[in-house]
Formats: sequence, C-alpha cells, structure tokens
Amino acid sequence: MRCISSPSTFRNKYLFPPIFFVVLAIFVFPPFFVHGTRLIPFLFVLLVLAAVAYVFISNGLKLLDEVYDDGDALVMLNGKDRVRVALSNIAEVQWVGLRVKLTLRQPCAFGDRLVFLARRLPLTFSAPPEIDELIQRVEDSHRRTTADVTRPLIA
Repeated sequence: MRCISSPSTFRNKYLFPPIFFVVLAIFVFPPFFVHGTRLIPFLFVLLVLAAVAYVFISNGLKLLDEVYDDGDALVMLNGKDRVRVALSNIAEVQWVGLRVKLTLRQPCAFGDRLVFLARRLPLTFSAPPEIDELIQRVEDSHRRTTADVTRPLIA
C-alpha cells in the first residue's frame, strides 16, 4: 500500500485551529482592557476573523487523516477508524485545488462524499501523478463494470 494523502493533513486539521485562536486572542482582546478604546472596530474584526476561521476549520475537520492505495481499493483512516472502499464503488474523483473529492455509489462509515489532501508537487498546480492514475483506474473500473452488465449471456 502506498500513501496518496498529504502528510500536512495533521497540521491543517489538528494544529491550525488552536494556534489560530491563540493568535486571534493575542491581537484582538488587549484593546478591551485599555480605557478609552473604541470597541466597535475591534468587535467587527473579531466577527470577520471568527467567520473566516469557522469556514476554514469546518472544512478542515472533514478531511480524512490518511488515504492509501491498495490496488483495487482505497484504504482510508480517520482517527482510529479504518475503511476499505473498492474502486468500483467510487462514482467520481475530483481534483479541486489541493483537495481530492471522492463521491461514492454506496456510502461507507465516513459518508458518501470523502475529501482528503493530496501530496503536492512543488511549484505546480496540476494534480499529482498518483491522483491522475487514480482517476484513470476508477474510469477503467467503470468501463469494466458497464461492459460486464451489457455483455450478452450465452446459453
């Protein structure tokens, strides 16, 4: 099995949120303790930063921790849970920025839409070779499945 997910998932999912809120607290809360400070601009900044943090953190928490390519299936780990998904059960693979979105035909324990960060090649914006290969293999799996269904039965 080879790992096709990014090693930075841990950082984005578990380390970024607390660090962000500590930095936010350091820069936003001191003006509340100074007399004569107008609080409206600081409250506005606080609300905007909280909204941005909510969007980034809620999207980051939906990421799978690790994804491994196991030939005819993908093995996905999220916390202590482990799920094996056959390539024939994957309806669609999308490369969106650094994220890979998988849509499943039949839901697994993690749901029917799975997202993970792919390994990134330096200074490129295209999908890594493993993801291109995965997309091709899923398409081939779909062709084989439809060919088996449409093949006439011989008596």
